[in-house]
Amino acid sequence: MKLGDTIWLFNENKRVYKDGHSGPVYREHFEAHTIVAENRASWILDNEDGMKIDKRTELLRQPERGGWYGRSCYVYATQQAVDDACYVREMRATLSRLILNCTDVNIIRAVENCFREALGEHWMNR
Repeated sequence: MKLGDTIWLFNENKRVYKDGHSGPVYREHFEAHTIVAENRASWILDNEDGMKIDKRTELLRQPERGGWYGRSCYVYATQQAVDDACYVREMRATLSRLILNCTDVNIIRAVENCFREALGEHWMNR
């Protein structure tokens, strides 16, 4: 990260609902910010509260009292990282539902083999 970069913060408190859906749109939790200044320990973001990202940990520094984004504030350094997080969230739910409803033993075995190949011999212990 460097001065002028755009980063995205996951704000669990920001909720945008799509018509006819019960839950918030996951992608809408992400907020873009620009790094506008820096000091020895932090990058300073473009909001009125002067949010900072710790240079060593690359995590959002919360104020001593309260917090801007609740407990789950993650920093995403690229648009690709945001896209990947959204893809994982969507596909994890979709694949879980498909596997739970699957009654074809060959498909279940194929899924198992994919996990074995990707995660190694101790794949079930993860």
